[in-house]
Amino acid sequence: MMDMKGNRLRTLQDFLDGRAPYVTVSTDPLLDVPYGTRVIIPELDRHFGVESGIRFEARDAGPHMEGAGFSRLDVCVRSEQDSYDAAVNRVATAVFEFPPK
Repeated sequence: MMDMKGNRLRTLQDFLDGRAPYVTVSTDPLLDVPYGTRVIIPELDRHFGVESGIRFEARDAGPHMEGAGFSRLDVCVRSEQDSYDAAVNRVATAVFEFPPK
């Protein structure tokens, strides 16, 4: 699977296993979040015990997210089974580190 610029999607599991430098997240295309914007999700850092923080990056946007605004992120996971994990389907804080204009 590829992101909006044709780069390979990076899963949460690959990051946790040390096989990816970041985790791809998808955002609402109407927000026009710049490609590669870092997203911090403290609840997932704590849940998975990553003190240095999981590096989430907004690298995809699509019609499945349209209209969600900032109320929803789609975290890329390895499999359909992983998508049912309550940890990635919970209400959580998302802090966007927008690049300077």
